[in-house]
Amino acid sequence: MNDYILAALKNNEFKIPISFTLFDVKIEFNAAKIDTGAVHSLIPLRTIRFSDNLDLDIEEKKNFYPEFKKLLLDRKIPYRKARGINFTGEEDNQKAVIDRADIVFSTEITNLKVQECLLENSVTGISCDTVGNVLIGMNILKNFDFHCGLSRITEEYIFLGCLKNEINSKYLEALETHFGHFSNASHT
Repeated sequence: MNDYILAALKNNEFKIPISFTLFDVKIEFNAAKIDTGAVHSLIPLRTIRFSDNLDLDIEEKKNFYPEFKKLLLDRKIPYRKARGINFTGEEDNQKAVIDRADIVFSTEITNLKVQECLLENSVTGISCDTVGNVLIGMNILKNFDFHCGLSRITEEYIFLGCLKNEINSKYLEALETHFGHFSNASHT
């Protein structure tokens, strides 16, 4: 289904497959979380097992994330602190930044597909230290027309979305089928 995204709420989360290329490595992940409350999307490299996709021996994999973080800093990839964490003057000290587990680097991912909707490129946050959900935040979701609500067909709470520049009759029909109050005229 590449005409729109449909996800049912399970355990208070919408999870969908996502694929992208990050630093020339193709990644496919089946359980990215749609998070309309997140400003930025986030990819925890340990969660997607980024190092497992590289041709590294066991020792290199063990040391990969701290070394990769140092490489990102050396290449002056922009970074920010995790929400709610304040720097205390150590942001100019590379070792102190490497030792922090709350640093998120901003970088571009390419060939981005959310479920089957192709977005091409997007800037996202990556974390070398944390594990947790891959988050699809509003920096990506702003490209979608989406609706959340109780489906009158499945009686589940659902997320239904379509890329704004690709709104199509199947998406409009799905809106009408699941929510019953949309018309083709409202999206032309």
